[in-house]
Amino acid sequence: MQVATAGQKSRLEVSIPEESELTYDRKEANPDFIDFSGEVEQTGLLLAYWELLYMETGPLEDSEPVRNLKFRFYPGPASEQALPSVAFRGDSQKSPLDRIFIYRSRSEDSLLDEFVSEFDQSDSKARQLLELFEELPPGFLDNREGKAVQPVAITLSGLASFVEGGHLFTFGQVTSAEPLSMEDYALELIQDAQPDNYLARPWDYRLRAPDATALYQEPEGARLAGIPAGTHTLTRLEPVQDGWVKVRYQNEQSGKELIGYINAREVQPVN
Repeated sequence: MQVATAGQKSRLEVSIPEESELTYDRKEANPDFIDFSGEVEQTGLLLAYWELLYMETGPLEDSEPVRNLKFRFYPGPASEQALPSVAFRGDSQKSPLDRIFIYRSRSEDSLLDEFVSEFDQSDSKARQLLELFEELPPGFLDNREGKAVQPVAITLSGLASFVEGGHLFTFGQVTSAEPLSMEDYALELIQDAQPDNYLARPWDYRLRAPDATALYQEPEGARLAGIPAGTHTLTRLEPVQDGWVKVRYQNEQSGKELIGYINAREVQPVN
């Protein structure tokens, strides 16, 4: 049974598979907020990553970000069909819930619930999720940056979808999970591995060059390329060491990529 209070005012149409035990309701004051009841079992990829937020603008060398541990779940191709799909009213193409932000707590509100998706790595909930990973990259916990992926069989509850800024967001809570074989999945299967998607590649730490600078083969080494002022196509690959940072640079005109080092005082982090 589907309950859709104030559904006539909503921009969203929701479809739930017949075999699903999920039901849904809408907020009276915000019918674009879809609140699902029940649990759903899925297989797919669990992503753990560190989100870096810079509170002040300045040279990378002098900037220390707030580091938040976060998780996302991506249903596998076969499992995705068991989830609801959502379409903007009048749009014939329905979007599956193929990206789910994992939250640890939720505060209800008449318009839009608040989902706390930042985890403390020492917290029991975070430890349970991190223990699922067959392998965490070197420095993932000590340096608090980077990403890790792990195929899992997972049970989700507390699902909710809503529209913000013209985009559909879905949040969910992990009831239980167990790891699966890494051989069955690849990072490329998830849409967030594609650099042009909205909110994709959250594990990339972007930099900009406010003034013209240069890329070098090694710190103080041979010059590889000039970096024009205003360049935003720089990705930090390693932490700053001795005033230099290893980056990936994509030429905005040719599209060619280069990897080298740049003076950390001549670039700024981009949130």
